[in-house]
Amino acid sequence: MVWHIRRTARARARGLLTLTACALMASTPACSSDTTGTLCGVSIEDMILQALIIDFNGEILVELAFKRAPLEGETIQDLDPQYLCEGDAVTINQTHARPLERAQGQPVYSTTQDRASVQYAIVLESDNSFYTFDVTVGRQELELLSPAEWGEPHSRAEAMEITWTPDASDAAPIGVDILDEIDGISCLAGFKTLFAKSGNTLVVEPGTITLEDGVELDARCPAVVRVTRNAAVDIEARASNSATLFDAGASAFVIRDLLIESIP
Repeated sequence: MVWHIRRTARARARGLLTLTACALMASTPACSSDTTGTLCGVSIEDMILQALIIDFNGEILVELAFKRAPLEGETIQDLDPQYLCEGDAVTINQTHARPLERAQGQPVYSTTQDRASVQYAIVLESDNSFYTFDVTVGRQELELLSPAEWGEPHSRAEAMEITWTPDASDAAPIGVDILDEIDGISCLAGFKTLFAKSGNTLVVEPGTITLEDGVELDARCPAVVRVTRNAAVDIEARASNSATLFDAGASAFVIRDLLIESIP
């Protein structure tokens, strides 16, 4: 069982950081008279940049989404990301960001890195002009202290203490999840995320981790303990840019996973 859990964990890590649910696009769509789904013809002043940075067990995913400015009656949240126009490109810390398509068909531009950075330089090339944005990420440390043993069993009938370091805070709250981890087969029911804005401990009370309907009561289920920290993040346009985006925003998270075995 421990071997199975280790194998599953490696597959999950690769899956998240390469966005298994997304189809790698060979190139951005070409511009034509039909520009649906692209930002062809949209000026920099009418573009929106949203950056997401995830430190997943020490591997870094940076994902960028571009949108057009909302029309009257719309909000930014209403709008789906769109592809850049053919010939446009974007780099993150001098690494070319690949266009990917999410399962919902929404395009993003993504890179992975081996280590976290304090600052990420995003350079957008559009219409032969370059626009640079600096994303600064605050404190990113996070270590899961307990459970500590990979694949160790934990009874659903007993309390399980989750501890981490450094402490949670208002600026960097912690979320704790217990995720089902059987290859494509549901074993555990959905878990209500626990949150902390102070301290370094949350307790999963007895009976909180439950089985999916139809699963035998004596089932032993591979599961993931996931601890997530919000990281403070800021995005600024370089003063040298010749134009300003309609809007730009960024968010950052640090995630630490441990595979356990959930037992009766």
